[in-house]
Amino acid sequence: MADFAHDRVRDLLDDVSRRMSTFRKTRDSSGHADQTTGNGIAEIEARFTQIDWACHEIRNMEENHFRTPWIAISLDPNKTRFDQARTDLLALRFMVEGVYMAAWQVREVCQRIKALKFDANGLRYVRNQLIVHPTKPDGVYSWSYAIGMDGNGLTLAVARSDGDLSKQLDAGFWPNLEEFLLNFDAKLRQL
Repeated sequence: MADFAHDRVRDLLDDVSRRMSTFRKTRDSSGHADQTTGNGIAEIEARFTQIDWACHEIRNMEENHFRTPWIAISLDPNKTRFDQARTDLLALRFMVEGVYMAAWQVREVCQRIKALKFDANGLRYVRNQLIVHPTKPDGVYSWSYAIGMDGNGLTLAVARSDGDLSKQLDAGFWPNLEEFLLNFDAKLRQL
């Protein structure tokens, strides 16, 4: 499996962590750190600690359990026996969705701190349309997911109920996380 996306994410996590530390220290020493900003920065740092840990665990799962492409479609426990490979894929999906939710929380906190507002389209799309709001008109049930050998990590909604496979709904975990980190890092660099 390609390491480049994971390696870029690791580097970006380190960069963002250093810039957040600098931002916090600058705000604290300048006397401009109100309680909302201070609490927001603490929340962002806590979420980045979770994201960092989860990325390490996700990468270990990819390296140790998914050396060949896997696809899971409708893991209904009444229809499918949960063998170890399917259980591992289910655990991977659970962890990936957790990172999406933690990253979304970072984005939400940043929306309340004027200097840190940013967006990440891949994160927003996967979180809103595939994980949290699939029942809304523009939502999509992500009843299928896969991990390929392209280095993109877990991809949600790879098979569509309408049979149209021409549109890729999800770029994959690592590209989405990379976009999120690049956009957040760009905002931090502007400060």
